[in-house]
Amino acid sequence: MDREKLLLEIDDALKDMKLAEEKLEEAKRRYQFASERYRFLLKKAREMNVKWDKNKLYLKLIQEE
Repeated sequence: MDREKLLLEIDDALKDMKLAEEKLEEAKRRYQFASERYRFLLKKAREMNVKWDKNKLYLKLIQEE
């Protein structure tokens, strides 16, 4: 591997790292939002005395994918 190719590979690796970091930040924001929404909905369900089996719901969601 010559020097120029090595520098190009390093540049590509840095670009990949930056892209992955951006996607990670977006994923963290989405997770935070989803967690807050989930907690809010659970609280609302308790207030309304709604009962459900979260394991069955989770399994149903997986099967639909």
